[in-house]
Amino acid sequence: MQFSNPDDNIRELKLTPGDKIVIFGSGSGGHTLAAARALKGAGTIYGIDSRGQMVEKLKKEASERHHMNVRVVNGNVEKIGGTSLGPLSTDVVIIPDTFFSHSDKEGILKEADRILRPGGRMLVVDWVASFGGAGPQPEHVFSEEEAMKLSKNAGFVYERRFSAGSYHYALIFHKPTVREKKMA
Repeated sequence: MQFSNPDDNIRELKLTPGDKIVIFGSGSGGHTLAAARALKGAGTIYGIDSRGQMVEKLKKEASERHHMNVRVVNGNVEKIGGTSLGPLSTDVVIIPDTFFSHSDKEGILKEADRILRPGGRMLVVDWVASFGGAGPQPEHVFSEEEAMKLSKNAGFVYERRFSAGSYHYALIFHKPTVREKKMA
């Protein structure tokens, strides 16, 4: 059994140089730093977290690794405008191990929708279960089925799932393009 590997998850997204990527609930920076490595300086990565100590830790880590394209923001991903990013300004939103620990999951998706450009992608990675000390308490697990339903209800288009290790699920969605909206 293995844990989710941020580098593997980022590879699944097939990022394009110049992408603007936002990580909701960036924590100590696993996915943020993996995105920075993948883009090799050709793009911008925003790590958003509401915990001051995580923000400071990630700022320090990004600086020590010379990831000059990483911006770390103390923000609230559950609130419209809580990321401080402009509307339709982002190519990719990554939500890693975040749903289980937040109460306003719909708010998270509303903010993702607000900042994603049409056709922009969203990656959701979260725990499949509670593992007695690893991951969330059983009552906080946000299942793959719940993530799928909530994301589709928020208007995102499901693309695919991929293996994110034995303890996590991973789902990729995109925001509908203008053409897709017209055809719906």
